[in-house]
Amino acid sequence: MRKKHIGNLARLVPVMRMPHNISMPNKRKTLGEMLLELRATKDLTQAEMAQLVGVTQGTYSRWEAGSLPTGEKLTLLVESLHLNMNDVAEALFWSLSLKPPR
Repeated sequence: MRKKHIGNLARLVPVMRMPHNISMPNKRKTLGEMLLELRATKDLTQAEMAQLVGVTQGTYSRWEAGSLPTGEKLTLLVESLHLNMNDVAEALFWSLSLKPPR
C-alpha cells in the first residue's frame, strides 16, 4: 500500500490508501438503521429480534424507529446480538447527533 498525505496534515497523519475491494462502513448510520439492517440480513421479524434480545416487540420497534435503549437494555442488545461495541458507539453518536434539538 502506498502512503498518501493530505494538505497540512502531512506531517501529522499519513493516510493509507485502501484497496478497492474493501467496503467502508456507512459512517452516519444511526442505531435504529443499524438494527434494521442487521434484522434484514438475518431475515427475522421485529418480534423474533426482540425475543433474541429479551425485550418486547414494541420496545425493539421503538429502537429501530430512533429511540435509544437505556444502559441495561443496551448491554443486553450488544451481548445477545454479538454486536461490535465500536460500531454501536458510532451508531449511538450519530443517533444523538442527528436528533433535532428539543
